[in-house]
Amino acid sequence: MKMIIARPLKSISTFSNIEQLKQVRINAIKRGDLEFARMAQVRVWEILTERAQTIDEKFLSIVQIYEDFLWEKNRKNTKATRTRTKWIKDGTIKTASDIVRKNKSMGFDILLEFEKLKYSIEQFVIDNAFMFEAKIVAIARRKLTLAA
Repeated sequence: MKMIIARPLKSISTFSNIEQLKQVRINAIKRGDLEFARMAQVRVWEILTERAQTIDEKFLSIVQIYEDFLWEKNRKNTKATRTRTKWIKDGTIKTASDIVRKNKSMGFDILLEFEKLKYSIEQFVIDNAFMFEAKIVAIARRKLTLAA
């Protein structure tokens, strides 16, 4: 007998409360509906990036999305502690620039593995190129081009 999976009556795209979406995702995972869980997670990312107004908010939304991918990979809550600590100490521009300068970045590799480089620090730098040195923007472009 085929199991019927119950989903919320309203479409995921109509949700705007991140906490509700997180609960929808948890419930979907418990039911084994991984497709719906992924849809709820993607909607959370959309809301995070839509709501971010300042450069700092945009950066932190990218960090939070990266942490979600860490959870997906490790199946446990994992925070980007070094990135967050550096951000507090050095600010968005220096932190993002230093990350892009690195030859190897665990965040980049994880996002590449999940085919979600649009949430990478490199893409963030390109999207906000006017805030960064031209050299940093060029490095970010090169990394994304080589990964494509």
